[in-house]
Formats: sequence, C-alpha cells, structure tokens
Amino acid sequence: MRPLPVYQFAGVIMVKSNYAFKPIAEQAFRSNQTIVPQRLNAALDPMKNIAALALLLIGLVAIAAEPNRVRTGRVMEVSTDSLIIDQATAGTVHIGFATDADAVKSLEKIRVGDEVRAVFGSTKDPSGRSINELLSIRVCTKNDEECSADYDRQEAQAKADEAKRAISQKKFAHCMDSMDLTLSKDARYIGEDSVLVTDAYLTKYNALTGAAKACASTLLKHHEASVLEACLRHRCGDNVGGGCWHIAGYSINSSAIQNAVNKCSN
Repeated sequence: MRPLPVYQFAGVIMVKSNYAFKPIAEQAFRSNQTIVPQRLNAALDPMKNIAALALLLIGLVAIAAEPNRVRTGRVMEVSTDSLIIDQATAGTVHIGFATDADAVKSLEKIRVGDEVRAVFGSTKDPSGRSINELLSIRVCTKNDEECSADYDRQEAQAKADEAKRAISQKKFAHCMDSMDLTLSKDARYIGEDSVLVTDAYLTKYNALTGAAKACASTLLKHHEASVLEACLRHRCGDNVGGGCWHIAGYSINSSAIQNAVNKCSN
C-alpha cells in the first residue's frame, strides 16, 4: 500500500483541501454497510485512490488562523468571506475569513484580477474556535516596495516548505515500507490482487444477507483493523490528514471484498 501524506502546517490555506478531521476508530469500520460505487473507488484500486486523494489534499491544505499574516498576489476569486490569491511562484492560497469592520469597505472595492496586499489576524467564532480575520486589503501600486518584499518573502517560505515536504515524504515512504512488511505477516490483511476477482464480486457482496453478510462484514472489519494497527504501530499517519483512521478507512480493496464473498457465501 502506498498512500501519500497530507501535510498539516500552521498558517492559512495552501491550495491544496481542508481534510483535517480525525474520526474515531469505529468510524473507519463501515464494512457492514452496502458498498456503493462512491465508496468502491477505494475498492477498485484503493492505494491509487488514497494516493490521488492525498495529492489533492497536499494541494489544498487547510491551515489554522495565524495573527498578522500577509498574503500578496493576484485575486482569482473574491467574496465577503474568502479570497483565492495567486502568489506567483509561491503558489495559490484559498483563505476563508471573518472581516474586520474597518476592512469591509476596502474589500468591496477588490475585483478579480487585482494585485492586492491582504493582512490577516485572528479572531474567535461563536464556538470559540480561532479563525482568520481580514484586517486590511489594498491594491498594490506600480513599483510597490511593500508588495515586492512580500513576493520575495512568500517565495522563500514556499521553498522552505517544499524542503520540509521532501524530508517528510522520504520518512513517510520508509514508514510505509515498514507497514507493508507488517501487513504481509498479518493473515487478516488481504492485499490487492492476492485473490482472483470476478466481475460480479460487488453485486455478490451486496446480495449477502443474515449470517453470510455478518461473516463478510467481520472479515472486512478485520482487514481494516490490520491496516489501522500497522499504521499506528509505525506511526505512518502522524502527518496525514485524518491520521491512520483515514488510511484504514480507505484500505478496502476488491480482493478483500472477493475474499469475504468466497469465504462467507457457502
């Protein structure tokens, strides 16, 4: 198995999505449900889908509010509570925010295509959670020294973040090798392509009832549990959005389902 990591950094939103929940273990174990095509995205080729999802999340990483954060770039989208800004070589950011009363009028003047300098602080939402607050926003002028300095700073930070990601990816790859080795020794885990899959395996699984369905659900729960335990053992979910529960929740593959059908149909 080879899901890619989703990195969580403190800051604003680096385009790239806000998948940062950590479900409880029971939420990962949904094998008693009817398997529908949406969930079967993982079943058809789970590790490719996990990798694809992880890549998307790396692209759009939601980050916590941080005081006095400046974002400078060209506006791609603007609304009363969010901005998407192209920061040139530093990439694109999608920032959700509350608006300081003094910043409302300035925000109303901003249009798509404007080159802006936006300053964010932090405030609390009604539940007490820290969120971004737009403190000020203005259009950059020609030969704007402040905006030019921002671009240089943003590019340097992007390079530093990329270096951190490269190190984390290397560590994650090593971790996943260790996890693969552990799973290869666990009889509960059914690797992709380890069981010959028939065309109607999904239909057959969903057609199971009573004791046969309970049997099949138990086998898939054990499969997911093996992935969760191996992941926790090697700490492969430390820098992944959703942690090991995310990885385990997307570990069901076509061979695991076919194995459950084969063993529980008779």
